[in-house]
Amino acid sequence: MPTIQNKLEWTDALEKIIILTKSGNLNWSKNQFLTSIRENDSVDIIYSTSVMNHIIIVYEYRYKKYSDEDNWDWDNEVAIEFVDLEGNLEWQWPTMPNRFNLIDAIRYNISGAGNFLRDFLK
Repeated sequence: MPTIQNKLEWTDALEKIIILTKSGNLNWSKNQFLTSIRENDSVDIIYSTSVMNHIIIVYEYRYKKYSDEDNWDWDNEVAIEFVDLEGNLEWQWPTMPNRFNLIDAIRYNISGAGNFLRDFLK
């Protein structure tokens, strides 16, 4: 369980990963990892990269957020996890506000949106 100081360090680590992703210095790929932690939720595309011999996966998922036992709405969340070579969960990163910024940066890079704008606007 992360301490407050430790959570600040994880936030710094996430911010560094976002910067590396936006600059193109950290490459991500779509993959077929299955995450058993989300069996009852709707998991979007799972993206993975390797940093310092750790496989990191990032994905957005939808889950039922209950207001009481009969009423619920869909809500979205982003998970960041360390997994092994088979895609088994080793550890889930703490929930941090900028996690949605990471998945947006990953999707932007993988889609080639930056290259499209550069070439299209020539």
